[in-house]
Amino acid sequence: MLENTMTLDRLTPNEVAVIKAIRQWRKLPETIPCEILTAETAEQIAGFVAYLWRTDPYAVKVGSGLDNDLHLFEVQLLYVISEQMAGNNLTTSEILAWWFANDEQGYAKASLNSICVQMQLAGTAVSAANWIRGCFRAMTCRRVRGGSRDAHERAYDGVAEPQSVAIH
Repeated sequence: MLENTMTLDRLTPNEVAVIKAIRQWRKLPETIPCEILTAETAEQIAGFVAYLWRTDPYAVKVGSGLDNDLHLFEVQLLYVISEQMAGNNLTTSEILAWWFANDEQGYAKASLNSICVQMQLAGTAVSAANWIRGCFRAMTCRRVRGGSRDAHERAYDGVAEPQSVAIH
């Protein structure tokens, strides 16, 4: 089930446009024109991803324009944009705290807010939060149920590693 939810086929056209903007972050200003997102919005998304990449290059993992499968980072960024557009500031602040150091969070929050304002002005709605939350819960349950604790401890020579992560 999880594999079926992490594909572009699952997304609305607006969500696909956001994913394409995320995937094109290195190509600005030569991005492929989009009929859904304005050029300013695509630039702001690319700027946000570039800022995160400068602070933590290991957090940013995106697919190519032709990939149908979604990377976890793409889904997370779509989720945080969706939550910000819904006005869930606590959730977005928590996620930004995972990605950015304290002194970088103010700029990241302003950048994210600017993306959402541009999308709202253009009438581009993204409300992916519900299915993404379900997807994250399925991932967490799969990790927790993934194997017996004894087998897991033997694999790490008696040092137990956490099998789940905190995801909204």
